[in-house]
Amino acid sequence: MSYNVGLNLVEVDGKATPSIQPAPTSVTGFIIKSQRGIPGVVRRVTNWTQFKEYFGEYTTSAYGAYNVRGFFDNGGQTAMVTRVANTDGVDATPTTLTSNSGPWNLDSGDTLTIRVDDATDAAITFTDGPASTTGGGGTFDLSTDNVLGFIVNGVATDSYTFLASDTVDGNLVTATVTDVVAVINREFPGIRAFDDGGNLTVRTDRGDSDSSLTATGAAATELGLSTVEVSGSGNVRNIDNIDAAEMVSIITDSIAAAGAMVSQAGSTFVITHNTPGAAGTLEAVAGGVEANFAFTTTAGTDTDVSLNAVAASNTFNAGVTPVLTVTAGYRGQTDVGVWGEDLSIIIETNADNSAWFDLTVNYNGSSVETWSALSMSSSDNNYVQRVINEEFSGSKYIMVTVTGATKPDDVTSPGTALTSGRDGSYASTSAEVNALAAAVDLYDLVEIQLLCCPETDDPALVTKALTHCQNEGDRMFAGHTPQNMEVSSIKSAYSGQFQGDKVYGALYFPWIQINDPIGNRKWVPPTGAILGTYARTERERGIWKAPAGDAAKLSGALDVRYHITDIDHTSLVKNASVNAVRFIPGKGIVIDSSRTLSTNPLWLYVNVRLLFNFVKSSLINGLRWVVQEPHNEALWNKVKYNSVTPFLMGLWRRGAFGPGGPSDVFTVKIDAENNPPASVQQGIFNAELYFFPSRPAETIIITVGQQEGAGSASEG
Repeated sequence: MSYNVGLNLVEVDGKATPSIQPAPTSVTGFIIKSQRGIPGVVRRVTNWTQFKEYFGEYTTSAYGAYNVRGFFDNGGQTAMVTRVANTDGVDATPTTLTSNSGPWNLDSGDTLTIRVDDATDAAITFTDGPASTTGGGGTFDLSTDNVLGFIVNGVATDSYTFLASDTVDGNLVTATVTDVVAVINREFPGIRAFDDGGNLTVRTDRGDSDSSLTATGAAATELGLSTVEVSGSGNVRNIDNIDAAEMVSIITDSIAAAGAMVSQAGSTFVITHNTPGAAGTLEAVAGGVEANFAFTTTAGTDTDVSLNAVAASNTFNAGVTPVLTVTAGYRGQTDVGVWGEDLSIIIETNADNSAWFDLTVNYNGSSVETWSALSMSSSDNNYVQRVINEEFSGSKYIMVTVTGATKPDDVTSPGTALTSGRDGSYASTSAEVNALAAAVDLYDLVEIQLLCCPETDDPALVTKALTHCQNEGDRMFAGHTPQNMEVSSIKSAYSGQFQGDKVYGALYFPWIQINDPIGNRKWVPPTGAILGTYARTERERGIWKAPAGDAAKLSGALDVRYHITDIDHTSLVKNASVNAVRFIPGKGIVIDSSRTLSTNPLWLYVNVRLLFNFVKSSLINGLRWVVQEPHNEALWNKVKYNSVTPFLMGLWRRGAFGPGGPSDVFTVKIDAENNPPASVQQGIFNAELYFFPSRPAETIIITVGQQEGAGSASEG
């Protein structure tokens, strides 16, 4: 740098260390069903008016709008909302054959034939071919050569020495086939011996080609048994007792060659056509042992788009030629649902240029948008498709597709309505739950601190959300118990499956009643109002204050689904790890407890979980400047004394920690002990922070008793 003659002023960073700024605390993710909205897109919403712009009004088939309104009415400020709707229809399913429950008893040589598409047969013959060896007959002299052993399926048995008592006449010189059969069947597991027409025969219990048998010991030669390994030749281990797993292994190759696949389902096996759809057929051909398996046929189905959510639309003509399709949408994206049928379009020739036109959008009979001087030419700046579909300034109600070059004919007031909109539905409850659970993944890269899904209490969704929050480490899930589940059943039938040592979530009971703007009154999950109360509590008292107690009143709540006693409340909280929303006389409807689903005493309380999430997020964001700095003692001191300690001191002054002075309630360790030379060489910087979080006064004990009064006496 060059300097001028005279006075020069230079600005430098100096020795100041960047301070740690508090991370956001109450940004809430909502997974909902709604009247409108682009499915699969997460929208940032900061007020009820903005929510209506993106997601529409209340609808009887969903709880999303009611819960988001409850969130804002109770103090929530920022929501990250996504809509779930069925835009994929129902996938085609393949034809299946399902057996009855095994095991099955067959005979060697039995055949099962499966016909695929009335054309290709897979014929499977079941064969029992154990490894066996046949020896001599008559009598055997086992007085000297009296030691016998076997190698069965590759495993050597213990050897056995024949005794005189093993023979009927007590003489090993004249041991009979019957004598030897009895000894082998008694002493050697995994094989069977028998008299085969006067000759000694030994076979493996296992009857497939993986079976093998070798006789060992001096007695083997005397008995005439093979001392060279013999192998089995069958495809079934035990034809009298074939289980589902073995059936799958036996028939897989033949079934695959015919165009199907086999899988085990418990004690049954399922044959599935390779190609989904109603055209694919499977048949167990008569004439074999198909009756043993009592197959149940489930016919395949074709893709069903009748359940799809569809955007309302209409096509406008120039004469008889279609030139412009208008579809319900939002800034260039299709917006599915019946809501679009309340849109109507007015088209008028532009007053200044007869080749251009003006387009007015009406919603529920009122004009909501007017687009003037639109062109059908893509080379013009006012090209209708470019203007209306523009990502940032386009229409909030429609999108258009140009299919011709001439402007559409005029359409006078009240306009032409869009038609054929459909909200869509799911083929089953589980399909809907799967779609809601899949939406959790949308928040992997979205910065939130709280997450909820008021549309379902299904365990699959709750488990997915809790796992997501634990993996992210900076957020927690708030859920609700089933609407009609009473307090006595909650732990055994619901919450117990979610409890664990450290769980990033909480559950609330029961549902609350609110005024329904499109009806009378309505029972809704309490989670939206509760998370709004989280935000209000954090803003008024701090993230370390439990979002419960008299101040945690739920605005808009008229009643609770179940009223419970103090004893029930205690059991609900301490045994089921579920928090209660209760009516407290003189206070209204309040959140009366603040437990997580954790069973570890360190993580029992919601505010402790929130405080740790807040501290972790603040440190991650606030210490970014440390990356790539010289790793030395100066850096340790700057981080410890200039960044982390002031941040924790600020929290201590505001009451975030338990009783005691700073040295009693938090510790920051960044020194040579946890940053030894080996760590420094590897570029690893270790900072350890420990603090004692504030915990709520959950159980209040007030002792009341009697004492003696003051004595009095008078002199007579």
